[in-house]
Amino acid sequence: MRGGFYILALFAASSSAGLRGATNPAPSQGFIVDTSDRHEVVSFWHEAYMPSEFYWERIGWTGNYGSTAPGAEGSLSNDFVADVERRINFVRALCGVPANVTLNTDATVLIEAGDAHQPASSTLKRDAIQRSALMVALGSTSGAISHDPPSSLAAWTVPAWNAHNKSTISKGFYGPGAVDVYFREDVAGISNWNYDVGHRRWLLAVPVTDMATGDTPGSFDPNTLAITQPSNLIYVKPKEEELTNDAPRFVSYPAEGYFPVGLNTPFWSLSMGGADFSTATVSMTDEAGSPVSISVVSRQTGYAENAIVWSVPTSVSSRTAIVDRSYNITVSGIGGGGPSSHSWSVTLIDPERIADPLTLTGPASPVASLGADYQLVPVPSCDAMETGFFLREPATWTETAEDGQESFIVDRTDPAYDLRVSQTLSAPGFPSNYFTEGSKAFNLTFPTAYDPRLNTIADEVFEFERQVMAGSNASVDFQFRRGYMTSTTALACESSSDGGLSWQTVGTPLMGASNGQVDSGFSNISLPLPPSSNPILLRFRLYRTNPAAAFYDHERYSAYATGAFIDELHLVNCDWLKPGGMVTTGPSEGVVEFGTATATLPILTGQEWCLRTRPVMGGQPFPWGPVKVVQPVGPLGLSGTVEPPTSGAIYSFIPDPTADSHVFKVARFNPSSWSEGAENSPSETIIDETAANYELISTRNGFRASGGSSFRLAVQPSDAEDSFEIDREVMATVDSEFTFWMRRGWSPNQQLDAEVSTDGGSTWSSVWSITGKNFGEGSGSDYSVDLSSLAGEMVRCRFVLRRTGSANFNASNSGMWIDDITITDAEEVFAAASTAVTIGSEQVTLDALTAGESLLDGATYRLQMVPVSGGVEGSPGPDFFVTPSASALTGYAAWVAYEHPTITGGFDDADGADGIANGLKYAFGVAPSTSGLPGDEVVVDPEFLILQRDLDSLRDGVVYGAEFSQDLDGWSPVGVTISHADGVLRATVDRPDLSGFLRWKITEE
Repeated sequence: MRGGFYILALFAASSSAGLRGATNPAPSQGFIVDTSDRHEVVSFWHEAYMPSEFYWERIGWTGNYGSTAPGAEGSLSNDFVADVERRINFVRALCGVPANVTLNTDATVLIEAGDAHQPASSTLKRDAIQRSALMVALGSTSGAISHDPPSSLAAWTVPAWNAHNKSTISKGFYGPGAVDVYFREDVAGISNWNYDVGHRRWLLAVPVTDMATGDTPGSFDPNTLAITQPSNLIYVKPKEEELTNDAPRFVSYPAEGYFPVGLNTPFWSLSMGGADFSTATVSMTDEAGSPVSISVVSRQTGYAENAIVWSVPTSVSSRTAIVDRSYNITVSGIGGGGPSSHSWSVTLIDPERIADPLTLTGPASPVASLGADYQLVPVPSCDAMETGFFLREPATWTETAEDGQESFIVDRTDPAYDLRVSQTLSAPGFPSNYFTEGSKAFNLTFPTAYDPRLNTIADEVFEFERQVMAGSNASVDFQFRRGYMTSTTALACESSSDGGLSWQTVGTPLMGASNGQVDSGFSNISLPLPPSSNPILLRFRLYRTNPAAAFYDHERYSAYATGAFIDELHLVNCDWLKPGGMVTTGPSEGVVEFGTATATLPILTGQEWCLRTRPVMGGQPFPWGPVKVVQPVGPLGLSGTVEPPTSGAIYSFIPDPTADSHVFKVARFNPSSWSEGAENSPSETIIDETAANYELISTRNGFRASGGSSFRLAVQPSDAEDSFEIDREVMATVDSEFTFWMRRGWSPNQQLDAEVSTDGGSTWSSVWSITGKNFGEGSGSDYSVDLSSLAGEMVRCRFVLRRTGSANFNASNSGMWIDDITITDAEEVFAAASTAVTIGSEQVTLDALTAGESLLDGATYRLQMVPVSGGVEGSPGPDFFVTPSASALTGYAAWVAYEHPTITGGFDDADGADGIANGLKYAFGVAPSTSGLPGDEVVVDPEFLILQRDLDSLRDGVVYGAEFSQDLDGWSPVGVTISHADGVLRATVDRPDLSGFLRWKITEE
């Protein structure tokens, strides 16, 4: 089994959320993990750590805080005990300690000669420690966590005293949560051992494997506000006969190798049975070799295994790691007869983050009806890879929380209250509807004043299920109303660009009002979203800015409108990624097909698809990798590399079946620098669509921004509209803006629109408008319209003046004047060429001949296929933009991208029906469309066997080899020599017994 930790078979198909009430939980001991392998540690985290989460749902405690009678301590479920056992053994395995601790066996308590109280020798550890847990929960902090608890404590018994004396103790934590705190030693007050890391040392003691856990889950009374904190004890001190004979070893914490950052600690340690750390020194450096300031805080002996403990800076002890952080440690001057020094390295990682690139490669413009193959690199140690297909569509939906509505919301709130509510009272006797549409709204509120599971109160959250792409001027809009929210309660909208691993606030959080007040009604809130080229997730979070301050909770004020109410939630100027299929591949598969057989939505020409891949490790799907944008093409669509070499490349296209022939058009773009100002020099490039009774070009003083002329538009009572178009087509970029100067003359009941077209002028869309003014205005103004949402589109622009009511025409004063028109940071056609395509061909070549010039490194070229019928050119197919590069691909990848762009699969795959691998045809200089391979020539010599074939040149990236066999069973390259000379490839081998067989072995370098 992978990695040596023996749990994959039982848990690989489960996720952490799916473990609630699981009937086949993960194993709880026997783990082995290679911490030098990051992928294995990540997988181990999800297979052995995460199964113990949600332990509070499995505790099954049967006790009673209202009594101290025998039996009031209750018992625990077997699943919960396994949760604790699993968590202890998980950390032991990370630290290289035998992960074979067993809990709550039939082992009896340890009785020592100096014990002040001695129970019956037959007392079981599990019984004593469960009674002890009740005593901790009911007792005051000072006495309850003492290892010599006074008999005055409620529920005190002699067995409970024994368990207190031999155990780790926690008040405020229980189950696996307490185990984490014991190992981290970062919660002051769970006992007096933090600096000495006593809890950690006992739990990591190499020969100690028989332990017991006692737990109570805590409680809270909302009427009296009485809190009973949860408790945990782990019986760690062993009897002599329970110790194993495992040899002493150095045990470091954090452990050597990759270590989950969530278990990091301010107190690092090194322990070893029998070692003497009394004069030892510690040195640390970071991954750059710079010293890390540390301070030794303990060399305490006398329990568990001897250890040295040092504190590290907060930057080192942080429990977050957006990127991996590495440290090198050496402890020197160790006595005791063993090694005198020990050195190791620790790399803190976030096990929810994958460091692998997760990129997909393949054609950007596959044929819609055929699809294409895309290559991925499986993450080592993964269970599987998932590749999702997402169709980009406008986000036009609105979420209103109503029943029966298709929802895109993921509810991550506490189950103690409903996220979707029909709240009709502000308070008893004060009716008011807390929804604006239908009968329900979303409500985020704190469920209770205290949660024993967390020893605090968690934030309340709901998320958008859909991946969002924010465009220009995008926003999150919703109706918002405060219920009872204190001034230290806040509602934030947050975005995540890494799949939910980290979140950033969108706009400004909405704070609660002063205590005892609610909003009188809903307000429209619009929070701006910055444009995103990568998908983001969105969520709403209710949180406390001061954890010590008062707040309203649902449990105590269920008849009141508590918290934040949200309705009519929608996105503005955003797209979303509509799931359109997913393919699961094994850990050794590197190709996935995107096509009609794998997509669940129709694949149509002109669509934009986003392909993403992610690993599944330890049963857990990780965040998606970067987007591979794919735009399927139909008739006249081109496919091939978007980064050809400057020597040229071949492109495939789909012929128009109705055309007689085709023309291949190539245009080079350069940065655009034009400005239309109606001047004679340089001459304007305008399509004039105005009426004949006035001139488009005006020289009127004060009605121009610069130069001697400007453009004038006016309408007469009989006119519907007048317009003029800039006769230029430019390619917009993310920085493009449509800018111009404008001054209104007499223009009542008129509207001026600035419009753009992305289909050559067939259709137009308004991007800016202004209404007319009765007697005009005294001066003009500059205007600017953001065109970043049209990046990559071919754009034309025009101005249209429309009559919106009764209008008069004055020959001198009517209309609007426009000047200094341009589209900034755009690119314009600089050079163009057309080439007739051979009838019947489905390929064209981009090179110096078809481009009309040598291809320029870094320049932008637009490729188009144009149908020709009856000698007349039709409308061109979709634009295909490429950027030649002087740094070209090599080997097989270049052969596919530059010469055979329709090939699917990799080097070892067979694209054709003949079943011959693509790589063989590449190696032997044969076109992939050719059926079969030319035969080889065999030369039999008295001393040699020779296999040879004509081959003009050897291909880059190929290892040419051959193998010899005497019986067609065992093959070996031993004794075979390869040569290439005079256009012939030869494989030669000695044949002393005049028998044998020889074959080619071709592999990718």
